[in-house]
Amino acid sequence: MKSVDGFFTWILSIQNLLEKIEGWYRTRRKYVPWVYMSTFMIGVVLILLKLVMLGELVIISGVVFAGVDNIIGWKHSVRRWLKLCVVYNLFFSLLLAGIVQGMVKGAIADIVFVIIYLLVWVFLSLISNSKVALLVNEIVSGMAATIFTIGTYLVSMALKNKPASSNYLLYFQTDEVFELALANKDALAWEFFGIMGLEMLETVFLSLLPVIGVSALCIIMIKIKGYWVEKNRTPEPEKKIGYSEEATDTY
Repeated sequence: MKSVDGFFTWILSIQNLLEKIEGWYRTRRKYVPWVYMSTFMIGVVLILLKLVMLGELVIISGVVFAGVDNIIGWKHSVRRWLKLCVVYNLFFSLLLAGIVQGMVKGAIADIVFVIIYLLVWVFLSLISNSKVALLVNEIVSGMAATIFTIGTYLVSMALKNKPASSNYLLYFQTDEVFELALANKDALAWEFFGIMGLEMLETVFLSLLPVIGVSALCIIMIKIKGYWVEKNRTPEPEKKIGYSEEATDTY
């Protein structure tokens, strides 16, 4: 299948390119502060010239470049992989979702953010070391599935035979009356308040479903990638982690 061969060849080419970029970066680390300051100033000037989108992209690129030193070697390190894919991806996705919302009228920022975040997660899983990415996604999938299963079970048991929180208006007519009943420590009002809290907690647990699904998808794709690499005898690039005292940090 040429499409599959082409896709994984492209993925491995990105991995090799990133290794070369890290080598290039090592020899130019001393210039990082100057590059960061320059990109920030250029971005501000572009925003003042009403080239807002371009200016924001320049600033984002500068911020990303400034943070490279903290994540260099992420493809081979569980700890740095999590730092990049969880923390850095969070800020990147939030900024990009804001830009998309500004460009596309009517775009729902929350949905755009989730889509970008998960797509970036999948992409980073594929271009990193397969063993590391597989371990991380198995850990994330297992933890999310465990929390989701136990959490939804406990909440469903707590909500069993209880009315829906939206029914509070049948007893208190308005929100103002309900809030007054809470202030007066009315037992029924506090019961509905507890039900609202449990339903919100249930929503939080349900939000883990996309995480479980995407991490499971990553595991499948990484295993397919591993099979393709072995079949075509095209090894992934290997390298020690980090610099100087962190050079042997593989976790």
